[in-house]
Amino acid sequence: MFVTSLKTGGDAISKDPSWIPDPLTFDAYPWVAQNLAGSFEFTFVVSVGSSFLTVFLTIFGGYAMARLNFPGKKALSIAYLAGMMFPPILIGVPVYVLFARLQLIDTFFGLILVYTSTSIPFSIWLLRGFFKSIPPSLDEAALVDGCNRIDAFFRVILPLSLPGLVVSALFSFLMAWNDTLFALILTNENMTVSVKMLFWITGWYRSTFWPGIMAGGFLAILPPVVIFVVLQRRFIQGMTAGAVKG
Repeated sequence: MFVTSLKTGGDAISKDPSWIPDPLTFDAYPWVAQNLAGSFEFTFVVSVGSSFLTVFLTIFGGYAMARLNFPGKKALSIAYLAGMMFPPILIGVPVYVLFARLQLIDTFFGLILVYTSTSIPFSIWLLRGFFKSIPPSLDEAALVDGCNRIDAFFRVILPLSLPGLVVSALFSFLMAWNDTLFALILTNENMTVSVKMLFWITGWYRSTFWPGIMAGGFLAILPPVVIFVVLQRRFIQGMTAGAVKG
């Protein structure tokens, strides 16, 4: 993508592609900056918002599924698993009708809400496994020292669950950042990066500015890559937590 973004429009669709652009040009990047600046801001706000909301909701759900016994727990676990089995396209029309009635079309909150709801099942199961890997004796020790269940959770368990929270946040961020389906259905003017670039592809192959699309795609993958590189140690810890006993 990066190499193609440095080519002219004609060289990008040449039958004899080359790894070294000749001539080399950066014209695609000012063009992308002009056309995608607002979309990048919109996508970033939606992705970060859904990430924070997902973590906030699932830390309690994951802890309850790991530590507490309550009526309907098994059925709820099965429901969360079932929620991950259905492809998002199945709920596209109902979500649009519901959000249209709630006047949430083309809004930050609308996309944050739908991305949070689709991230919750995986995040709950992820955090459930992570909380199960934390010895229950730590909860019991905190209760003996005078903490109630809530104090024990925030003072003892939550700090130890940071790697799991990082994985949950990263997963929900990437899901929102990469999504095209719901963003295409629920936005009109405030388009995300993936939707805006989708409309750059015209019906006629040669009329599409492919260097611009490649430049936009290259810039779009940078935030997830940077976040993953910075948080990869926590990510690996969170993904492997609870994989083995003892």
